[in-house]
Amino acid sequence: MRAGDDDGPAGSGIEILIVDDEPKLAELGARRLESLGYRVTALCDSRAALDLVLIHPRRFGLIITDLLMPKLSGLELARQATEACPGLPVIVLTGLSQEHAPAELEAAGVARVLGKPLRLADLDAAIREVLS
Repeated sequence: MRAGDDDGPAGSGIEILIVDDEPKLAELGARRLESLGYRVTALCDSRAALDLVLIHPRRFGLIITDLLMPKLSGLELARQATEACPGLPVIVLTGLSQEHAPAELEAAGVARVLGKPLRLADLDAAIREVLS
């Protein structure tokens, strides 16, 4: 279900796809998001995540992805997912201090970039902003 399809409280009706190549981080992220009321699918393989988005283009209201991953980077995942599903917001998480040019992020469909580690309140605020 896409953002705007549901007028309920934050989290209700929205399914988030979280992608991180570190299984423990994907699992932790899923638990944190579920505690905010979101339905979550967590994957550790960025190509499998893209395949899922392509097979079910209206299933997810948001993708949250790590930036650096094997097979397919978070930026490339964002680019391909938003090309296939225009309007699908993407938040990229990164532990790197290097910045990408705003034009590069915008071209890839990235709505927000958040640095790791991050507080749950910051993630919640970013999700609410992106989905509004």
